[in-house]
Amino acid sequence: MIEAQENLAAVYGALGDRMKSAEHLQAVVRIKQQNPAVDQAPPFPTDRLPFTVRPLAPPVM
Repeated sequence: MIEAQENLAAVYGALGDRMKSAEHLQAVVRIKQQNPAVDQAPPFPTDRLPFTVRPLAPPVM
C-alpha cells in the first residue's frame, strides 16, 4: 500500500498537481505511523522463480 501511495504521489507531482501529490504523501506518513513494522518486501523470493524467461528465437525462414 505504501508503494502504491508513493507512486501516485510521484505521478501527480510529475503532472504538476501538488495538492494530490501532497495528499498521497500524507497517506504514506499515516500508514507508516499506524504500521511501523510494515514489510514492503515481495511476497516470495525473486531469485528462485518456478520458471525462466528467455528471449524469443529468431523466426525460421
